[in-house]
Amino acid sequence: LSSFKKESTWNWLIGPIIYCIAPIINVFSNTFLAETFSSLICLTFILSYWYFREPKCTTQQALVYISFFLAIITKRENIVLLTIPGIHALDLFIRSVRERIVIQERCVYKAFKLSLSDILPFICLMVIYLVFIHNIFSTEATEAIDIKSSTFSISFFIKLFPCFAKALFTFSYFSISFWLFIILSITQLSRKFYSEKIVSIIVLFILYLGLYTFHYRGYFFVMYDELSSFESFRYINNFYYLIPLCFCHTNPYKRSLLPILIVFLGVALWQTKTEREYYSQIENEERFERARAVEKYINSINDKAVLITENILIYQNIVDRDFNLCNIGSLNALPDFVSSRDI
Repeated sequence: LSSFKKESTWNWLIGPIIYCIAPIINVFSNTFLAETFSSLICLTFILSYWYFREPKCTTQQALVYISFFLAIITKRENIVLLTIPGIHALDLFIRSVRERIVIQERCVYKAFKLSLSDILPFICLMVIYLVFIHNIFSTEATEAIDIKSSTFSISFFIKLFPCFAKALFTFSYFSISFWLFIILSITQLSRKFYSEKIVSIIVLFILYLGLYTFHYRGYFFVMYDELSSFESFRYINNFYYLIPLCFCHTNPYKRSLLPILIVFLGVALWQTKTEREYYSQIENEERFERARAVEKYINSINDKAVLITENILIYQNIVDRDFNLCNIGSLNALPDFVSSRDI
């Protein structure tokens, strides 16, 4: 926020308001999903790259590379963040060439070398990730065997894109934020000269949306061909921050837009409360009530029984400390004396 304030008086305020007028983001940003943490790290990388990229401080430069590496470790789809230094390198190359009236081979080579030096460290970090931490190509091949289909498909896009689009355009979920983003994108890109940051944000948003709609959304989706708008929320949560970030780097109409956004913010706060109560009730009825019923039944027949479950976190939140639980993935680690108990 302090970085935004350096560019414009209104930047520090307009972004958080745009973020908070989306009720469903207010709900999901308080969950323990990996996407919530991932979006924070991605935002940290983008801002640190834009404001701390110059060699002024070693600590600030370290933040740029650490946040990028941590982002791709957290979620594999975050490799699209390479778009940010990639577009900057391309812009740097074009501007370096334009500054010379006569384009000579040596000048073009220098411009290419300068732009390559900016993106090369991020390519190296991505190679380290792919080789030593997580080979996503091997993972995709394994998943393709499991679902007996390609993990990326146009048929998935045809089914998933309308689901994501419906969620983003629904007022009770995202208010007017996505509408404003589309209008802002069109007005900015229709200009003769536009900001590198705006282009980066728009391209990154499209890439994320493309990844999530061309890629299959789990085994259940492939087998039963079903996906609701609710299931798209967790994925949108990973890149929604790009919408308020886009408004933070544009100047027109901010002062006139602010009163309107404050009105929608008030509406969003009420909708957030409603949505939170609604989903909390569903979670309680469909998850915790069933877990309580299982706990009550086991305690009534044998207080020394061991419950083996794949949803161990739910039970850990409601059962007593002396209740015997085992994660189904750790079944082989059970001691021998447990075999004499009722499981």
